[in-house]
Amino acid sequence: MTRATALMLAGMMAAGWTHAAQPPIRFISHRGESMDAPENTMAAFRLSRERGVFGFECDIYMTADNEIICLHDLTLDRTTDGSGKPDALTLAELKKLDAGSWKNARFAGERIPTLAEALALACEGREIYIDIKRGIDIPRLVEVVKAESKATAERIVFLGGGESVQQLRKLLPDYRALWVVGVKQKEDGTLT
Repeated sequence: MTRATALMLAGMMAAGWTHAAQPPIRFISHRGESMDAPENTMAAFRLSRERGVFGFECDIYMTADNEIICLHDLTLDRTTDGSGKPDALTLAELKKLDAGSWKNARFAGERIPTLAEALALACEGREIYIDIKRGIDIPRLVEVVKAESKATAERIVFLGGGESVQQLRKLLPDYRALWVVGVKQKEDGTLT
């Protein structure tokens, strides 16, 4: 951790502790602990949990055989030894790819996890934020979430936009589904 990061975190924690009326600041690991482990892998998600972070965020895509995997990019090129789009390959083909070596040699052999594998880390007092990318089969997503008993409404938060959020709110009304947007300030000060 850099000195600047440590100072920023210390300031944020102090701000949370000095305002008793506000809840404490909660830290969420972006793509798991992606600064120290390969993003969107079980190594990154486990490290988040080991460090006591409140939760982690993961991104999801579909495979050719209708499985849901954790991956941020539209292609496999940057974070694996493969190439192309994940929806062109089956889960078995994707599981052969190395998703760790690009980050550090000690992560060689780390595999692309399924969402089901990530959801198995759900536990009391922690949250998993699922960032829904384009092309996700929402009924299949609901099926995967419901299949994991630990993936309760208190532990899972969906992030997305458009129809995906609307569908999730209908199919899983007890779960939080948040609409992620970009907000722009106009010259008159109003937001769009």
